[in-house]
Amino acid sequence: ERGNIIIDKLRAICLFEADFNWVLKKIYAQRMMDNARKHDLVPPEIFATAGQSAPDATMAKVMFTDVCRTKHRNHAVASVDLGQCYDAVAHGFCSLALQAFGVPIKAVTLMLLTLQTMNFWLKTVFGEADKPFRGSIDDPCYGIGQGAGSAPPTYTAVFSVAVTAYKEKDFHPTLWGAITGCLLTLAAALFVDSTDLFLLADNDQTEEDFLCKVQAAITFWGMIVLATGGYLKQSKCQVGLVRFRFVDGEAKVKTARYLPKF
Repeated sequence: ERGNIIIDKLRAICLFEADFNWVLKKIYAQRMMDNARKHDLVPPEIFATAGQSAPDATMAKVMFTDVCRTKHRNHAVASVDLGQCYDAVAHGFCSLALQAFGVPIKAVTLMLLTLQTMNFWLKTVFGEADKPFRGSIDDPCYGIGQGAGSAPPTYTAVFSVAVTAYKEKDFHPTLWGAITGCLLTLAAALFVDSTDLFLLADNDQTEEDFLCKVQAAITFWGMIVLATGGYLKQSKCQVGLVRFRFVDGEAKVKTARYLPKF
């Protein structure tokens, strides 16, 4: 925008050459995602996929908190949103995730090597740049490209691996369906760069131990995100805590003054 001097607000939406972008969509958005759905590779925590939407993710969060309130169980929702999501994906981690989703290494190399070395011309309100910027084999550009047909499915693959690693640490809540008796283990709700971690206190767990668990979960998720090449945007991160106390046998939510200083 003219007059906006905040440099971290600059977000380049890349317009890729049409045939190249068509190939990316064919390989990743169609074939890879068809294969992922066939083999159930995408965890239920990822809502930015075909057939789902942001309201679905919001409803999952509402239902989680409703169940916890009904059961009077201490719980938390940690909003740990990412910054510059498609621009901050490390290609090493990206390659491993795509191969885990069944993409041949030659197809992965085609996309990543092109992104690392291609020319980019910036166009702003002041006109189009005369000279492009570009990466090289020795000093490559990273990220997966805002506007690339492969970016959304690639991001799904990367964070499918990330969510699976997170769940291996058993931070996810365990709930049982009241009618069906099914075990529910929804650890989070992810919609592109927006992420909410669902955390539930164990039975008979002290409040201090639960708060330590919340911090440990956030820290571990942050480490996973760093491994993918991303980062948590602090201005968009917060934690909602719900803890109960009983007054004359009636459950009441504790106010903020009952929280420890740190």
